[in-house]
Amino acid sequence: MVCAAERARSRDCNGWEQFRRVFPRGVRPSLNRLYITGGVIFPFFVNKVTEDIGFYGAVRYTALLIGILLAISCCLITARLPPKPWNSEGKWVDFALLKDKSFALYTVGAFFVMLVLVMT
Repeated sequence: MVCAAERARSRDCNGWEQFRRVFPRGVRPSLNRLYITGGVIFPFFVNKVTEDIGFYGAVRYTALLIGILLAISCCLITARLPPKPWNSEGKWVDFALLKDKSFALYTVGAFFVMLVLVMT
């Protein structure tokens, strides 16, 4: 189990490591071990806000914090490849992918799982 987690973690920055090998290999393990926002900051934040304004306010302020962090991350992210030119002749939905039976079965199953989650 630990080996599988390490292999998944080591694939995070592989494309970037081809150019800058030292920095990601030092920073990635330290940040992954801390889980900065999820494991360190959020419990203290929720505990402090719950004491001050209550549980419902803590949920709202936590959602606000997550929204602000997501907005910052959206502003800081850059594309690795240039965008492809728009193909006006292209299809919006390509049903040729569903010819593979295993993928079609997975797609139908995922649809029904999401449908059940929305309806309950």
